[in-house]
Amino acid sequence: LKDTMLSNFKRVQEAFRSIEEILKATGEYTSGKTIETFRFKAYSLEPRLMACLTRPFPTGIYGILGEKFSRGRTNIQVARQMVDGGIDILQYREKLTDKSRRQIYDECLEIRKITADAGVPFIVNDYADVALMVGADGVHQGQEDLPIKALRRVAPDLMLGCSTHSPEQAQKAIEDGADYIGVGPIFTTQTKEDVCDAVGFDYLEHIVA
Repeated sequence: LKDTMLSNFKRVQEAFRSIEEILKATGEYTSGKTIETFRFKAYSLEPRLMACLTRPFPTGIYGILGEKFSRGRTNIQVARQMVDGGIDILQYREKLTDKSRRQIYDECLEIRKITADAGVPFIVNDYADVALMVGADGVHQGQEDLPIKALRRVAPDLMLGCSTHSPEQAQKAIEDGADYIGVGPIFTTQTKEDVCDAVGFDYLEHIVA
């Protein structure tokens, strides 16, 4: 859809340019200037409409909720504190080993209200069904989770993120249509189970470049 829209914008702009040049060359300078105005309007309209097809991803701090690391506070409490503190995007991350699917749904429903009121994008880790049911902005997947390309077919409007640990995984995520990729772990971590070795700064620098 993006390619089709972009191609047709170029056709319209070139058509205006051709008409404009013909009019000016045949002495209809005033009419040519009018067409020139239309051409410039087409230029300004293009990025505005193309932006409608792009999922916005904010710059800033991407916060991740995890109740067992929150020193006795609930995910709901921490979500409110993060939002009040100016977080730019918020991910809910809980495992079925720690909470039931209904608990996860109920918490996400409440956090969705908190983030929506604050205008903060809300991402659900792993559970695409929960993300869709609560009206989240996106879902984040790991390498062993649902494939991005397949997920896009059932959730075309969700922002899709994918964790990556190598250049090959990053390239695959991009080709499959991920809206953003996670890079890491940069350092050795004890907050995730069954995690790969730290990738260090070399991989991060590769991705940034």
